[in-house]
Amino acid sequence: MTTIFIAGDSTAAHKADNKRPETGWAEKLHNYLPSQIVVNNLAFNGASTKTFIKKGLLKSIDNKIKKHDYLIIQFGHNDQKIEDLNWGTTISEYQNNLNKFVNVAKKHKATPIILSSIVRRRYKNNHLINSLGDYPKAAENYAKKNNIFYIDINKITFEYFDKLTPAESLKFYLNVKSSLNYPTGIHDNTHLNEYGAMTISGLIAKELKKLNIPLAQEIKII
Repeated sequence: MTTIFIAGDSTAAHKADNKRPETGWAEKLHNYLPSQIVVNNLAFNGASTKTFIKKGLLKSIDNKIKKHDYLIIQFGHNDQKIEDLNWGTTISEYQNNLNKFVNVAKKHKATPIILSSIVRRRYKNNHLINSLGDYPKAAENYAKKNNIFYIDINKITFEYFDKLTPAESLKFYLNVKSSLNYPTGIHDNTHLNEYGAMTISGLIAKELKKLNIPLAQEIKII
């Protein structure tokens, strides 16, 4: 049985019931896969490359990943918080940490795939802006230099949402006027709701299908 391991932050992570409708995109990836491919989602809220390693989750992957498995690596939202030394990373440290993830996959003859971060819903003068700084480019540069499969989902999601009005893009993110979990509402332009997660996972699935890997033949585009 093939396993896809997800190493990432809150935009991918599985959410607790008391956080719904917040949903991580990796929760929906199974919809595009046959049942014999398992998604092991280790992403967590607040994760950076640094904290993921500190929590021992990369070591956990090292203990479980095997030949023909896949490791999807997506960080950046929290790595860019360099004012917090416990979480943030410099660009150089970020790339060095990406290398640690890649080496774990390669050691077991699994396939590493690096993703840039999905775009935040942030506007200036009604124009969508990219607020991830140099981290998406750093991920791309590392992947190209080291011949690692790469999906620029930051660019893809930016282009997707840039075609929508600010009002239209609201329906993809965690914007709730009132609910059981959020009685006073919540306005969150980083995290996805279920619809947004399904949409983003679909975009990622389409890009995975383009890669020269066996997994591409298994992807089911809905």
